[in-house]
Amino acid sequence: MSPLGHPVFSEIGYMAGIYQTDWSWCPLLADFDNDGYRDMIITNGLPRDVTDLDYITFNNGQGGGKGKYSLALTDSLPIVKLPNYAFHNEGGLSFINTSDDWGFTRSSFSNGAAYADLDNDGDLDVVINNINEAAFVYENTASGAAPKSNHHILTVSFKGSEKNIDGIGAVVHIYYDAKKQQLYEHHPCRGYMSTDDNRAHFGLGAVAMIDSLRVTWPEGRTQLISGIKADQSLVLAYKDATDEKKPAKKNPPVFNSVAAKYGIRYKHQERDAIDYNTQPSLPHKLSQYGPGIAIGDIDNNGFDDVYIGGSAGRRGMFFMQNEKGHFSMDSTRFLQPDDGHPAEDMGLLFFDADNDGDLDLYVVSGSYELPPNDPAAQDVLYINNGQGKFTPSYSSLPKMFSNGSCVRAADVDGDGDLDLFVGGRVVSGAYPLAPKSYILINYSGTFVDATQKYCPTLQTAGMITDALWTDFDNDGKPDLITTGEWMPVNFYRNTGNHLELLGDATGINDHVGWWNSVIAGDFDNDGDIDYVAGNWGLNTNYKGTAAAPMLMYAKDFDENGLMDPIVFCYMKAEDNKQKLFPMSTRDDMISQMISIRKKYPTYKAFGKASVDELLNPKDRENALVFKATDMNSSYIENKGNGRFTISSLPAEAQFAPLYGLQVKDVDDDGNLDLLLTGNDYGMEPYSGRHDAFYGLFMKGNGKGKFSPISIDSSGFFVQGDGKALATLHSADNSDLLIATQNQDSLLVFEQAAPSDKHKKWVTLAPGDFSATLLYKNGTRRKMEFYHGAGYLSQSSRKIAIDSNVLKMVIMSYTGNVREVK
Repeated sequence: MSPLGHPVFSEIGYMAGIYQTDWSWCPLLADFDNDGYRDMIITNGLPRDVTDLDYITFNNGQGGGKGKYSLALTDSLPIVKLPNYAFHNEGGLSFINTSDDWGFTRSSFSNGAAYADLDNDGDLDVVINNINEAAFVYENTASGAAPKSNHHILTVSFKGSEKNIDGIGAVVHIYYDAKKQQLYEHHPCRGYMSTDDNRAHFGLGAVAMIDSLRVTWPEGRTQLISGIKADQSLVLAYKDATDEKKPAKKNPPVFNSVAAKYGIRYKHQERDAIDYNTQPSLPHKLSQYGPGIAIGDIDNNGFDDVYIGGSAGRRGMFFMQNEKGHFSMDSTRFLQPDDGHPAEDMGLLFFDADNDGDLDLYVVSGSYELPPNDPAAQDVLYINNGQGKFTPSYSSLPKMFSNGSCVRAADVDGDGDLDLFVGGRVVSGAYPLAPKSYILINYSGTFVDATQKYCPTLQTAGMITDALWTDFDNDGKPDLITTGEWMPVNFYRNTGNHLELLGDATGINDHVGWWNSVIAGDFDNDGDIDYVAGNWGLNTNYKGTAAAPMLMYAKDFDENGLMDPIVFCYMKAEDNKQKLFPMSTRDDMISQMISIRKKYPTYKAFGKASVDELLNPKDRENALVFKATDMNSSYIENKGNGRFTISSLPAEAQFAPLYGLQVKDVDDDGNLDLLLTGNDYGMEPYSGRHDAFYGLFMKGNGKGKFSPISIDSSGFFVQGDGKALATLHSADNSDLLIATQNQDSLLVFEQAAPSDKHKKWVTLAPGDFSATLLYKNGTRRKMEFYHGAGYLSQSSRKIAIDSNVLKMVIMSYTGNVREVK
């Protein structure tokens, strides 16, 4: 149940592996092999494909045809006579195609289907109806193909009330094997114009005893039965049930939505740029990635304020906090008159650039909708006048006309002031060329481009999405991590006078993905910093693995002066072999390269063209080649000495691209937890927007593992195009979570009942970099403090110490140490 008051669903067909079933009719969901997980059979076929694009194009006149002949032309429509599909459930949310292994090999025009144990041997058989052909009856031989001890079952029949004799609407839960359960809702009319067996069938695998079964009848009665032996047929009767007791009062959710309580009401607006008019074969838009968020006390009244980044043509917005914890919207903080704000605010950072004791504001400018090297893409440093009012200082920065992404501050050279890394996101009109990124060294408030000196490879490091200054090797110096598209998570070690790219030495350099964000914490409580990185996720047709990588070739193939990116993914060809096919449609490819129209005059011809037909060896000469081998959002464990291991986050974190990330010990158990937001509404139209994610709270176990918490229990619900996620400290000593959504409302969450009300709050100095927490039970954990962390996000630098902490030892960038008890 969501905070909206009703259940919400995520469409995960891509992730589940069942999104390619052609013209489908009747899905059957049942445990056909009795292993405890429901499998899937889908009927298929259509005598004439009226959606055939070649027919549509011909019939509307583009191919010379005439509408009055459309009936006669239907004889030329392709026949979609295909086998039905069977998918084996691999343990919950993923399936593999077992059609051939399960005997579904005969082509047909099938539609309705039903299951029943026709031969009473303990497994479900299947009947499928066909057009112009006899029905299929499939005998299930699972019961005789494996030891019975591994394929236990339970069959349940229903005797309902006088007015509902079949018990339609009854709900059955069975509980077994400590934490497992199955749910069945009794509605035998399922699938396409079909009705299944009136009995409920539960596969149990190796489980021979069910702990308990609870049936809830639609009239409101319930019955609990304990200690049920498997391999029997159980009859549930309405007369044996009793009136349902009122359910126990549920625990309140962990978080409440409190934007109205604190006066933070804001809806992001952005004009809809059409990136595909520039490069039609783009896999996704690059102009729809804000807004960012920055948090800091800009007017020196002791309370955190907020800045939300603006979009192209619109200024951002300030929210000023008073001593009562109320926020007021303020658009007057920029002293220079609005000049139309041509660029989009991307990365944002409050920091003391000139060491005068107040917070200045750095704004990264960018967005794909700007032309290449447009002066409007120049980043801006706004200087604080001491009262929270800002004036741009154009002389403080070098010329920087890249379309940028993020900005992060740290004392890189150890001289006591904050230096910057600024990431470049994209070259407009020339995706996937690498824009310029920067190391900016601070000289008394003036920043000098020192990228060539500190790390020449960073100048063209790729399409950077996020970055983090962090001490991953525990030597006291800030190292750099970057994420990006068609890149691994890159680690740069600070040697004292330059940044060294570790590359293959990290042990995870072959995990190339579309990484969006990175956040840090000592998740396994071993004294070093680990990382969580948001990737594109698995619920997408853009798939890439080490065995079947996603590829992109980019070059001016038609020599018209424009970069042509072509993305390929492995798909099943007509010969049933996996081959690389283009992800762009024929129409988009023609818009990108007009030569495609002549080379592939029909959609059918284009549909058969794999990479080898589309691009010959000469085409590939001097082309840029990218590959992606890992699309999982992941936990990265620090093994020391610049070595790491990587493991996927739980399936619930893979439903969509992840952007916003925050680390917080929510329940004060000494283990760090995760809060995540995501989605991407800017995908190319053929794929559609990636919107299956609703935000996620995951509890950490202190060993690098995380358990998803339901929306109903967490209350953390971000259903839109989630982007930045930051922590804000309120005047009433609460930590608020602020989530931005592209073209949607700002969301604010407050922990409903903090477990530790005796926290001590520490305001960090600008130079504070890390700390060691010593707990009363003798354990210790490392903590780092950031000037910007998480996608387009900067959080408060007010840190809570819970009552279990004995002392906190803080270290600055320059090595100074202070103790907090």
